[in-house]
Amino acid sequence: MNWLFSLVFACLGTVLTLGVLDIFQTEKDQQQTEKLDQLSEDFGRQLETVTLGYQGFGALRTLGLADHHIKQQVQKRVPENSDQTIEHLEVIRDMFLAQGAYAIDSMGMIVAQQSIKGKGRTGYRVDFRPYFKQAIQGSISIYPAVGSKSNTRGIYYAAPIYQTTSHTSAVLGVVMIKQGVGFIDSLLKSYQRGEAFLLSPQGIVFSATNLQYLYHLSSEVTPEQVDAIKKLKQFGNYFDKNKIAYLPFSWAPNPNLQAEQSHAFTQSILWGEQMYLAKSQTVDLADVNGAWHLLMLEPQGQFVSAKARAIILAIAFVIFGLLGWLATWQYQQFRQQKEVRHRLSMLSSAIVNSPTGVMMTDSQQNIRWVNAALERITGYSADRLIGKKPSVLSSDLTDVDIRKDLKNSLRSGQTWRGQLVDRRQDDSAFWADLTISPVFDDQKSLTGYVSLMQDETEKHFAALKLESELRLVDANARFLSAIKSSESPFSLAELALAEIMLFLEVPLASIYSILPNDGLQVLSNVGAQSASHLLSSDKQMLIQKIMTKEVPVDVHNPWSVESAHLSEQHASLKSALLLPIAYGESSCGVLELGLSDPLNDEQREYLKNVIRELSIALRFSIDLLVRKQVEELAIETELRMRLLIEAVDDGILGVDEQGMITFANPAATTLLGYESVEVLIGKQVADALFGKDTQAMLEVGVTHALVYGEKRTAQITLARQSGEKFVAEIESIPMKTDKGWDGIVIVFKDISEKQRIQQQIEAQMEELTRFTDVAVGRELKMIELKQQINALLVASGKEALYDIAE
Repeated sequence: MNWLFSLVFACLGTVLTLGVLDIFQTEKDQQQTEKLDQLSEDFGRQLETVTLGYQGFGALRTLGLADHHIKQQVQKRVPENSDQTIEHLEVIRDMFLAQGAYAIDSMGMIVAQQSIKGKGRTGYRVDFRPYFKQAIQGSISIYPAVGSKSNTRGIYYAAPIYQTTSHTSAVLGVVMIKQGVGFIDSLLKSYQRGEAFLLSPQGIVFSATNLQYLYHLSSEVTPEQVDAIKKLKQFGNYFDKNKIAYLPFSWAPNPNLQAEQSHAFTQSILWGEQMYLAKSQTVDLADVNGAWHLLMLEPQGQFVSAKARAIILAIAFVIFGLLGWLATWQYQQFRQQKEVRHRLSMLSSAIVNSPTGVMMTDSQQNIRWVNAALERITGYSADRLIGKKPSVLSSDLTDVDIRKDLKNSLRSGQTWRGQLVDRRQDDSAFWADLTISPVFDDQKSLTGYVSLMQDETEKHFAALKLESELRLVDANARFLSAIKSSESPFSLAELALAEIMLFLEVPLASIYSILPNDGLQVLSNVGAQSASHLLSSDKQMLIQKIMTKEVPVDVHNPWSVESAHLSEQHASLKSALLLPIAYGESSCGVLELGLSDPLNDEQREYLKNVIRELSIALRFSIDLLVRKQVEELAIETELRMRLLIEAVDDGILGVDEQGMITFANPAATTLLGYESVEVLIGKQVADALFGKDTQAMLEVGVTHALVYGEKRTAQITLARQSGEKFVAEIESIPMKTDKGWDGIVIVFKDISEKQRIQQQIEAQMEELTRFTDVAVGRELKMIELKQQINALLVASGKEALYDIAE
């Protein structure tokens, strides 16, 4: 009966121990689930930040509104891949390290591109792509996909190209950037705890920590679904050439969740022989085909291993069996005492050899025994610890409230569990995970305490490092989000300083730059310095030197100013740090920081990232300022020229190389009898001016000017729309460019009245000439007669009668 009683008691104790282990396992699963939930949310937020928060959106929007060359390109007024368009696309591609930049006309055809793989996509139609459909309707668009020709993954960012600089004008085409997915791959690879997959709405792997699973499907699909995937072309031609491959586990969104919960859920997945905890997080990538999912898998941790679990259950079985035997020790005292010694020896061996540090103290908290694991953790030998208080390990790094909670728990006879920062024998700090339990005798009197200790130092510093990295990522993303929509250098600097001072907590900061037509300027300043002090002559020379040599300067006596006032608080300045704002090119400005304390490594890393992004944004902002000034001057000049042309009485026609009229002034429509300028534009000059008489067009030199680019002038009789004819003087003038001539300008005027007046004058001159000739003849005859009379009179001895002028 004794053995039967002990067996029953041992079984009950084993079941109780199994229940306790299951409780701890459930708690561990819950902790792991919470950590995985937080990680998935952080990674999902970062994915949305680096895609939806892409800084190239502002540049694309600006190109679509203000770039004249790209507008001409999509209207096909210049040849495909014109040099000016390629130059502008190359700038935007290099600025944002994109794989390619493209200009697309309103029909969805690529008319210009600048990519790392050349010009092979020019002429290719992309009107089936969702990013084109959204952008041509006037919306900014983002679309993750695989190129149909390049077979490379990318994020496609697209913006509409407007007819004017207004968002309300007609959309002429689309400008698009293809960004590589290296940043997404790198982000997923930074997940070291398991495996991560970025899945498309169809369940296709777009990115993963292990790229061998690229384009694998997460669950079985029907042939109809495969056809739909191929037709979508979101993954290029991959599924036309390759067989369907599946992940080594099956995953699909849980259909039993409510709609408001479906964006994220956790489940267990069997992968081979290993159970994984899987967290699904919906990621908003603005895909019209549906939601994307970030699937993160982590090996499901065990509170204890299967082997340890078996050992613990065996020990529990032994202990409870021992207690069963002890309950009957009165009947078999000798035999039971022998069994107890044997089993206690086994338990003692387990505690001595446990990897967890164990410390036993008496009721006065004097150390009575420690195991080898605790000696290894603390660096103290058992001889140096026994007889002393556990406080010999204490440090002042542990929070006071934690120690107060520890003391209160022990005083109330309760078990305490938490983390302390203690010191080893060599005075180095370590983070200890402690469980301290009071021990009572049969009379419920306190006999001592048992402490279990685990060294958590490595985990603590790993968590700190991850926290610092996440804080930097969040700060950098917030900085990019703040400055991405600013186009003015002054507003850009103001937003940048606000973010920099928020992260660095410095009392004084300024941003300087050289602006076109204005020279060195203070773009933004936070602090109590005056404007004259900010740009003193010495300061200007130093800033220009920093921008030229691109070398940071640390001034330990900043401008003879010992302090600055910020928000009515006094802050001493120990130094001023001046950094060139440069990345890959020459410096475009200087960032000045007044420092009360030296910068730490995290702050320096933040500054390095901020200066890189600020350099790109500031350089682009200054370029936009210059371009705006140039465009305003060009618009003013064009307006003056147009007014001048419209004011003249001569007819003026612009003709391209194919002989089509591209411009006409009001005088031309009046001379030719057309109702308006719009009727003339688009007609062939041979039809509108010469009535389809190509021979007349050849004779007056228009054809010669078009073919050879030589100026010609001639007169010809033209006909108005009413049939009335008039004599015109016509001049054909080639429009010269750097590469030759680009069409001609025809200037013509009605000289019918002038010719009629000229003919009248010529007739009158002819009549006057005839009259003059008759009068002169008569005068000569009279002179001759008078000379004869004078000669006769003189011969007869008389005086001459007439005075004849010589």
